Amino acid sequence: MTLKLQSLSKEIEFYAEEITQAMYKSFIGEAKADEYTNVLNQFSHFFNWDVISALRNVKWQKDDDNSRALFMLRGYVIGQWYSYNSKILMDEITQAQVQKNILFSREQISLREARNLLKNDKDDELEQLRKKVKLKIKETINPLVFKYYKELKKLSGELEYNNFIEAANDIRRYSLQNLVNESEKYIEASDSIYNLSVESYCYKDGYNFSKINQLDLFSVRRGIDDIRYLVKQLGLKTDGIEVAWINSKQKFSNSFCVPMQIPGRIILITSNTDGFNAQRHFYHEFGHGLHFMNTDPNIKYEFRRMGDHAVAEAYSALMESLLFNKSWLLERGYSSDVALQAYYHRIYLIRKYWAKIKSEVETHLNNQYDESSISNFNKWYSRALNDKYDSTWWTFSLDDELNAASQIRAWLLSAQVNEYLVGRFGKKWFNNSAAGCFLKELYSYGYKYNADEISKILGYNNLDANALIKELKLFQKFEGE
Repeated sequence: MTLKLQSLSKEIEFYAEEITQAMYKSFIGEAKADEYTNVLNQFSHFFNWDVISALRNVKWQKDDDNSRALFMLRGYVIGQWYSYNSKILMDEITQAQVQKNILFSREQISLREARNLLKNDKDDELEQLRKKVKLKIKETINPLVFKYYKELKKLSGELEYNNFIEAANDIRRYSLQNLVNESEKYIEASDSIYNLSVESYCYKDGYNFSKINQLDLFSVRRGIDDIRYLVKQLGLKTDGIEVAWINSKQKFSNSFCVPMQIPGRIILITSNTDGFNAQRHFYHEFGHGLHFMNTDPNIKYEFRRMGDHAVAEAYSALMESLLFNKSWLLERGYSSDVALQAYYHRIYLIRKYWAKIKSEVETHLNNQYDESSISNFNKWYSRALNDKYDSTWWTFSLDDELNAASQIRAWLLSAQVNEYLVGRFGKKWFNNSAAGCFLKELYSYGYKYNADEISKILGYNNLDANALIKELKLFQKFEGE
């Protein structure tokens, strides 16, 4: 079986590239309906039980690159195995979300379209639509979601885990329960500023950027100019990063990074859009591009493509955090008032994602896949956001990849990286080529080290909330000035 796993390791590169290509086509609106499923079927031999059983028995050995790579392969393939065995249910959920079967203003619209309309929670004229949507979700979406998660529980049982959280803890090498408890310290520390300042910018299914958009002129094109300046100052490699403008068939308007080859060819899809949030998304996605493009091409493929997604998200969060860095804002000609407003949004996101992972962990630990699990959603979203959430979409918050955990870990690590850069290279680290050399070293590891290990490389004892809380206190001080 060792020989079979070695063969799998060599072949997985072709699979990962095909999956990425399918994702890219889907995002730009050029994918066939069964594009992703066809790739899974093409490589179905990856997911036979002999391979999965052999991978299940692979043990973590951090000091040996071959063993480390094999463990990453284990996590990646088992994750794809979950997708392979639940793809029919996932497709049913997607189809139910996009089917145009809700009558509104004499037209049939889909649940996804309805959600965009309902973001304005102050519009009383939409109340009838909201009632229709709630009924449609209860009758069509919720039963499918519960069936899907029961399937994930069954698959976890086949791998000899008690539940989906236990499986995730083992594959990811960290405790989701401990992460929730550690990040709750930030929630408690930010209660006051959220209640007094941030909540007024929130609505039930999003965030109001009108105030920050009045402070300065933001756009994706201005973001491009900023990043060009940044990479020149830091000396980061950008050859191979392609900026592709949005087309009319594209599903979403936000920027999106597609790593076709790491390093080598990174496509950054974006739109010619104005506004703070559009520019923030561009900063974030270019952060991914810088990480991928500066990854060492000579390290094992597993280290370039697989591993802890929190690491990639941390480097993106670092780029995004420049928008609440006063030194950077002044350097690039923005109003310094932007910093506090931009950080308010970061507070909102951290609290929202904490509520999400907290409710997901409870739901999965209790195997609570029925209507009763709405109590978890209501309890923790209410704790984090007061009444600024919409329980209409509670089953939509369940995430089979537990992405919220990676996001929370990313913010913890990003705060540590930023604190390290300021401490070693000064407040204007973004102008220091030595800081660029340091970032290139971090980027070069790809996914070889997880967020906890990167934290230790920086000299921290643990991936904890301390640096993030220090960052928060700095902005609380700004409020008083």
